[in-house]
Amino acid sequence: MKPLKLAVQGFTCFRQHVEIDFEHLELYAIQGPTGSGKSSLLDAVMYALYGQTPRLGKIGHDALISQGERGLSISLEFESAGARYRVARARGRRQADNEVRFETWNGERFVTLTETKKAETQLAIEKVVGLNFDSFTRAVVLPQGQFDRFLRGTGKERQELLGALLDLDHYRRMAEVAGERKAALSADLRAQQTLLDGEYASLTPEVLDGWRTEVRLAEEAAEQGQSVREQLSARVAELAQIGALHAQLRAARASLSELEERRAATNEALERARRARRVAGVLPRIEARDRAQSRAERAMAEVSAARQTRDERVVGVRAALQQSQEAQSALQECPALQRRADGLHEAERKLAVLRRHGGSLGLTDPSPRAWDEDAFVQARERVNFQQQLSVEAKAIEHEAREIAALRLRVASDDENLAAWRLQQEDVTEKGRQIRSEHDVAAAELRSVREREGALALRHQLHVGQPCPLCEQTVHALPAPPAVDMATLEQRTLTLEEALLALRDRLSELRANIRALEGTVTRDRSDLYRREEALNSRREALRRLQEQLSGDAAAEARSLLAGLAAELRASGDDPAGQRRALLSEIAMRVSRTEEIRRRAATLEVSLAAAEAALSSAERGMAERQSEFDSAEQVLSTSLAELRLTEAQASSAALPEHEILGLEERYRLWSTVLEKCQGEVADLESTLGGRTFDERELLEARAQCERAEQYVTASRRRAAELAAQLRAGEEKLARKLELEAALARTSRDLDTWSALAQSLRANEFQQFLLAEVESSLLDRAGELLFEISDGRYRLLLESGEYSVQDLWNAGETRGVKTLSGGETFLASLALAIALSDYLAGNHILGALFLDEGFGTLDPQALEAVAGALEKVRTQGRTVGVITHVESLSERLPSRILVSKSVAGSRALRME
Repeated sequence: MKPLKLAVQGFTCFRQHVEIDFEHLELYAIQGPTGSGKSSLLDAVMYALYGQTPRLGKIGHDALISQGERGLSISLEFESAGARYRVARARGRRQADNEVRFETWNGERFVTLTETKKAETQLAIEKVVGLNFDSFTRAVVLPQGQFDRFLRGTGKERQELLGALLDLDHYRRMAEVAGERKAALSADLRAQQTLLDGEYASLTPEVLDGWRTEVRLAEEAAEQGQSVREQLSARVAELAQIGALHAQLRAARASLSELEERRAATNEALERARRARRVAGVLPRIEARDRAQSRAERAMAEVSAARQTRDERVVGVRAALQQSQEAQSALQECPALQRRADGLHEAERKLAVLRRHGGSLGLTDPSPRAWDEDAFVQARERVNFQQQLSVEAKAIEHEAREIAALRLRVASDDENLAAWRLQQEDVTEKGRQIRSEHDVAAAELRSVREREGALALRHQLHVGQPCPLCEQTVHALPAPPAVDMATLEQRTLTLEEALLALRDRLSELRANIRALEGTVTRDRSDLYRREEALNSRREALRRLQEQLSGDAAAEARSLLAGLAAELRASGDDPAGQRRALLSEIAMRVSRTEEIRRRAATLEVSLAAAEAALSSAERGMAERQSEFDSAEQVLSTSLAELRLTEAQASSAALPEHEILGLEERYRLWSTVLEKCQGEVADLESTLGGRTFDERELLEARAQCERAEQYVTASRRRAAELAAQLRAGEEKLARKLELEAALARTSRDLDTWSALAQSLRANEFQQFLLAEVESSLLDRAGELLFEISDGRYRLLLESGEYSVQDLWNAGETRGVKTLSGGETFLASLALAIALSDYLAGNHILGALFLDEGFGTLDPQALEAVAGALEKVRTQGRTVGVITHVESLSERLPSRILVSKSVAGSRALRME
């Protein structure tokens, strides 16, 4: 992951929008005074990627929002595996205001990668970055101040720190898991053995063989009982069949007797059906005569109704002809009414013009003029132009007031700029004085330290003997130091702090002056431009006002008054009068057309009524002829039967009743014959056999007792079979338990060995030793490079040492290193550990957040030289410091400044 662009707003001290461009940066410094927000930039990068920071963790993120702001927003563009991505987070005081968005660059614009929940979006971000939060904070953002402790600590302290950084605590958790697994397996082993010794101890294959013999004997007894039961069941069935045949014979004889009793009534019904069948041919003729009579009567009524309808329609046609003549006379007046309506239409149009221009019929003027629409339009245009000039005059006055205010603001900014420049000169002069005092104090401190260095060998000097360094004879011992070095160090430190404070104040003044100078320049340019534009507008307004003459509003009013006087002659509502005339014309035309249509309809209906009357008269004659014919046919039929119409009607029955009586006789005859045959068949089947019900009951009792014996035998066989199956299953489980017992025993041996190894920390110590050896090799190579081939790191007797190749390969403990040399060794270890923690991922960024303010000038010079020699290997390396002399040595800088309005960041090459 290589950062490309960071934008923050409302985040800790960055209240306003701040944007930082990291592209094309390799080695750079993030420099600014204490509390300006340097480390907050790293927090912003980590919060954008992971939604948390090392200082707050996963909770309490409201503290990241700038005081007084509603929320924060962070956008980070970064590169990973050759692709460009952007992650944006927003957080507010309310949960609903929190959101995260993850996008990728497709060559033209950023497109969204995920539309899912926040947790899934976070997983997608970590997958692209290749590191989780803990790995990122250990490999990309190097912990502040821990590597000096790592370098100088004891072997145990180094292993504890390295284990924490590498998160090796999971091996301890593995030992706990192994112990818990061992205890669980021991309990399982005891439980399995107890179960085998208790519940399954008495179960053997011999016991199951005995159960199988009992099952076979029970099944044989059930089969013998079943044979006896079947014989008894056959006897019961034979006796029951004989009893049923006797019962059927009794029922058949009773049915035959009943049929004989119904013989006389059945014969009488058959005779009645025969009489009805004889007169059946006369009934249709009676019905035909009655239908013909009804049709003749209806035909007479239809003739009467048709004649009445024809007379009514003759009267209607005469009335319609009279109305048509009257409507035609009224229609002849419509052309005159249309001419009046056309005249009112023109008056309506002029009234609309009058009202559209704000006039009314009551408008008057001392000097009304005849209406001229072109003249009125010209007058109105002049009125509108005068109004526009009035608006322009007001706008010019408003602009003049704003220019005056701008002129006052420019004068105020000039005064502030002059005051800040005086403060800058004062701070610069004071800084020169303090710098001079600091140089004197630093020189004196170096002299005292050199003197003390020489005095360190005083105990090896003896008067009259050679010096161990220069080998010259010692004539007198050097005097003890007369100056308090602690006082000198405190004074030097106080002057350095004062100098740093003045530098911060000077940087703040310079930034304010630059910002205010830009503001003043822009405001002066804007003031000059606006004043020239205002003068031009005033001159243009004056020329346009001179071109106008006369009272255009009065001229427009006199024209409208003339039009109102013209329209008053046409009435107050010409539109309403015109609508009334047009409505009257339309009504007369519509009424005439309606009367014509009604007259034509009545004439057609009259012709239809006359045709209907003629048809009804013809139909009446036909129906009367049909009635006479039907009457003649009926009389002939009754004469042939020598019956009157009343006698024929009395003997007649409906066809379905006749069929019912005939069917009743046929059914009685069939049932009688069937019963006679059934009695004969039953007597033949029985063949004289008798039936005793007590014999049947005894046979059934014997059959039930045999059934009970078979059921009991089968139940006993089933119970024994179930017991046998359960025993077989239990024996199989016993074998499985014995196999599981063997597996549990083997697993217990394995986990016991693993728990023993992990509890003794053998594996952790081996792993830490391997990691530490790898780190030391890599750190030694880095230290050799950044120290110009002078130093290498070694591990002797469990302690870190440094080999000085410039001093014949002398080896000495790391605790003897100076401040600058300690930093070089710590930096080498930090970069080596960062590479190791990254694993196979290629880190695109490395941030070194160290405290450089405690280093003396010589150590600081060594640090600067080392940082210049660090190989970036294609990644961006950022060094966070408030030491200006260190940041000036690096190729690029990001200056962070603080003010009341919030911190800002500026990139400088």
